[in-house]
Amino acid sequence: MTPGGAGRTAGAACLAFLLASCSTMMSPDPTKPPGPTATSDWEQHRTQTARLNEWGADGKLSVRFRDKRWVLKFRWEQDRRNYRVDIRSAFVHVASIEVRPRGVKVRTRDGAYTARSPEDAAHRALGLSAPLSSLRHWILGVPSPEHALESLRVGDKGLAQSIEQGGWRVDYESYHGAEHPLPRKLLITKDDVKLVVLVSQWNI
Repeated sequence: MTPGGAGRTAGAACLAFLLASCSTMMSPDPTKPPGPTATSDWEQHRTQTARLNEWGADGKLSVRFRDKRWVLKFRWEQDRRNYRVDIRSAFVHVASIEVRPRGVKVRTRDGAYTARSPEDAAHRALGLSAPLSSLRHWILGVPSPEHALESLRVGDKGLAQSIEQGGWRVDYESYHGAEHPLPRKLLITKDDVKLVVLVSQWNI
């Protein structure tokens, strides 16, 4: 083999090695589903979910904040842009939060008052930061328009596996139904706040 041929062979081998290394090191785009079929299923699911203007959900909310932990029951009623969330413990009514375009109202055992935002209302009701504005979308299994999408992972069935927005991470552990699946269990975390939402019944 001539010196020039040897150099070309070595160069080709080096290039092949670098390309293989880059392929191994580069992770797939987390905002894209794993394949064309999943992409199509996800877009169809997301479009169908966006058409849900009136719905309700009943379930349990497990809250862990630093060294504290408590379990609550909730009922969520959505009517287009308006929604109401009722929160109860095992024995007493904890709070009702009503969100409308003209304002946010909170009712607790201590009385009724107006909150600056859904997040402010959640803080007053639960004593911690909770992304209520985004939760109205996350609970349906889709990203929230309230924040830029940092990461989205979609499974081979076209359903969200995880969403990251506004510093929060949402992991979907299971879904209800087959024709139009909706989340059954989701885990929401940020810093020292951990929320587990378990939907026992959907009313669509």
